[in-house]
Amino acid sequence: MRAQWRWLAVVVTAAWLATAIASAEPGGSSGVYGPSVTKGESELEIRSGYFNGGALDGTLAHRLEAGHAFTDWWQSALVLKLEDDTDRGLRGDAVAIENVFDLKATRDWPVHLGLYAEYSFAASGEDEVELKLLAERKVGNVTARANLIAERHVGNGARDDWDTGYAVRLDWKLENGVSLGAEGFGSFTDESHYLGPRFAFPIRKTNSGELKAAVGFLQAVSDGAADNQLRLTLEYEF
Repeated sequence: MRAQWRWLAVVVTAAWLATAIASAEPGGSSGVYGPSVTKGESELEIRSGYFNGGALDGTLAHRLEAGHAFTDWWQSALVLKLEDDTDRGLRGDAVAIENVFDLKATRDWPVHLGLYAEYSFAASGEDEVELKLLAERKVGNVTARANLIAERHVGNGARDDWDTGYAVRLDWKLENGVSLGAEGFGSFTDESHYLGPRFAFPIRKTNSGELKAAVGFLQAVSDGAADNQLRLTLEYEF
C-alpha cells in the first residue's frame, strides 16, 4: 500500500511539474508586444504553440484575447489561457486581464517605449503577475521589437523571487501586407532560449476590419523543455 501511495505521489508531482513547465516555457502562446495604442481599435486574437520533443512533447498551449483601446495610451484585454496534452486533454489554465500602456512622450524618440501589466487568475494553484517593458524601432519597412519580462507567482506560500526573460522580433514588411522575419524567446532564470523564422500575411480585409495570420517555428538553442515549437496566430482588428 505504501508503494502505491509513493507511486501516486510521484505521478501527481510529475503532472504538476509538467503544467508548471508548460506555463513558464518561453514561446508557446506568448507574443512580442509593441507599445503603440490606437484609440477605439478592437482586436480578437488566438495564439497557439505546439511543443515538439523533450518533456513537453505533444503539448499545446492556447491563448484567446479580446481587447479594446479605451484611450490613445491604454489598451486592455480579457485573456483565456488553455493547455492541451495527451494525458489530460484540453483544459483551462487561467483567466487573465492584460493592459498595454503607450508612453506617448516617447513616440518621437528613436525607440518607442511602452509598459505591459497582466494579472492571471489560475484555475488551480497560484495566481501570477507579469510585467513587461516594451520597445519598438521602425526604419522604413523594417520593425524591431523587444520585450523585457518579469513575472512572479502571488498568494499564500508563493515565492518572493521574480522570473525574468525576454521576447524579440524583427519584421521586414513586403508588398500586400506580407512580412518575413525572425523572433526569439528566452528565460534568464531557467536559461532556456528559442529562435526561429516567422511569416505573417493578411487573409481578408474589409471596411469593418482585417483578418491576419502568422506562422512561426522556434528551435531550442539551449537546454529547454522542448526541442522546437510550431506557432500559429490568427488576429482580427476592427
